Amino acid sequence: MILFGHGVGKLSRATVVVKPLRESGFPEDYYTPFGIFDVVVAVGLFAGLFFTPLGLFCLLILVPYCLLAFVFHYRAGNPQAVPMLVFAALAAYAIYAGLNAPVTPDRPDEFGDLGQFSRSAN
Repeated sequence: MILFGHGVGKLSRATVVVKPLRESGFPEDYYTPFGIFDVVVAVGLFAGLFFTPLGLFCLLILVPYCLLAFVFHYRAGNPQAVPMLVFAALAAYAIYAGLNAPVTPDRPDEFGDLGQFSRSAN
């Protein structure tokens, strides 16, 4: 939800979101593309609750995005650098947990191979 709100803030040029970006020297031309990116990834993460591969894909995109945002904020001396590093670590852990989740009859592997539960007992 934070990512979605931040993306909407960039798109609507909300002062709370845009002021730190301006102070850091982030080009205004990039507010709209990055705002759209934030909103799309946030929606993809929510949809990933129902379709795991989409969620993992969005997390794979989010990790380098957060790391690059950390570097940008850190170089600019912005105190918002640390939360971006925390978000990157949380996203990386979510990828690990998602790839290592057990396959059960209640939760088949959504990547196509249902393992032992897909074989018929003939």
